[in-house]
Amino acid sequence: MPSPAGVPVAGGIVHRRHLPGDISGSFSGSANAVTPTADTPTTSVLTFTSDSTITGAVKGKRGTLIVKNAGVFTTKSDGSIVDLQTIVGGTGKLAGAQGFVRASGTFSAADGGNSEYEGSVCVG
Repeated sequence: MPSPAGVPVAGGIVHRRHLPGDISGSFSGSANAVTPTADTPTTSVLTFTSDSTITGAVKGKRGTLIVKNAGVFTTKSDGSIVDLQTIVGGTGKLAGAQGFVRASGTFSAADGGNSEYEGSVCVG
């Protein structure tokens, strides 16, 4: 999916512990906007919004989650990122899904990154 802001993202979601509600699968998306703030010259932090999908399984139900993201990241070398992912729907057995997932970790357009996720996904 082409990114209006020039930052496509894709990857996999894996978890260390297999719990009944875990999300497993892959994600892809693209940034809609990357915006500096008044403090960006001091903090190197930019805000972003994006659309993404997570294709896989939640609680053993397979499908695709449709997600709207909003977050911040630093352009410094550690690539720190915080992302609030609002689940606005789904397909397959995940149709009608809703909820929130919070992610924090690192991101680099060149090298990818690693994040930890927590949140709640409600499926029918």
